Amino acid sequence: MQLRVLPVGDPRLRQKSDPIAGATPELRELAENMIETMRGHDGVGLAAPQVGINRRLVVVEVPEDPDAEELDWTETQLLVLLNPEVREMEDFREKREGCLSLPGYITYIERAEHVTAFADTMDGKQISIDASGLLAQAIQHEVEHLDGILIQDHVGGIGNLIRIDPPWVGGEVSKRRDAHDSEEVENAEEAAEAD
Repeated sequence: MQLRVLPVGDPRLRQKSDPIAGATPELRELAENMIETMRGHDGVGLAAPQVGINRRLVVVEVPEDPDAEELDWTETQLLVLLNPEVREMEDFREKREGCLSLPGYITYIERAEHVTAFADTMDGKQISIDASGLLAQAIQHEVEHLDGILIQDHVGGIGNLIRIDPPWVGGEVSKRRDAHDSEEVENAEEAAEAD
């Protein structure tokens, strides 16, 4: 089930989220719904506060090779992280960034190209994640949500963000995940016609 993503301005986005002691059936269901919501909004990450739950839970999904010049959304890596912490950051670069709580806006933020993060998993394990590129960026962004930090805080307010039209406005380009599904259908149709 898709959940409502809170828009910037909702005070719950500014609250610091509570740690999670362990996975419960309710938490598993929340994570599943967050994944569906993230995918439905064409995002690469979503934090529980963005759906009105102030718990330290994030979901992140990026292509298997997030450093590739052209991202391939047919093969992805999905992470469900409880109590994530970014402990090491290096090689800062300016990155283009948006937020599902602020659709239609982007900015450029100095983000670490490489991070080491630690988190708990739904099965009770503690893991270390060495991430780079888009995965590192997504983890940094989502962990900030858990502490009430939003992208406009990096640039001095919403007035300094850049207004954009999402690529799917007007039906010109579909969402990236849908686009891959469409390509597969078109390729299958072309192959059938060739036979």
